[in-house]
Amino acid sequence: LEGPLASRAEQAFLAGCDIVLHCNGNLDEMRDVAREAKPLAGPALQRAEAAMAQLRAPLKFDIEGAETRLTELLGSNA
Repeated sequence: LEGPLASRAEQAFLAGCDIVLHCNGNLDEMRDVAREAKPLAGPALQRAEAAMAQLRAPLKFDIEGAETRLTELLGSNA
């Protein structure tokens, strides 16, 4: 895509994307992209709701176990 971010966001939505992500932290650019966003409706809303219904609490992460496993893996390649 070429052109200003607002135009690129609009093109993405017209191409069928449900959402457009902008993540570089530039607030002015984020506003340009957000201005093109519309509330989800119809099939896009149904897809979002189906995705949200699949969310689960993350499993507890075993930091010590991960560090041990990483050390094992790195040691086997040394």
